[in-house]
Amino acid sequence: WSKVQSAKFAILEHQMDPSSNFSSYRSTLKAAMWRSVGATDERQRIVVPFFSLLVKDLYFLNEGCSN
Repeated sequence: WSKVQSAKFAILEHQMDPSSNFSSYRSTLKAAMWRSVGATDERQRIVVPFFSLLVKDLYFLNEGCSN
């Protein structure tokens, strides 16, 4: 982590703040999804979600729908 620029680390730290159920991360992911739709470069179309949060959401969605 010592080689990561402090400004980039601060942005990452803010985006992955767990408060409000990762609301900052979710907003960033939503914006990335919208940008990827209109992207002309193939690399800009790739959006990789934070896997453990995705699994958590799927788990709670499944639990909520099982009733």
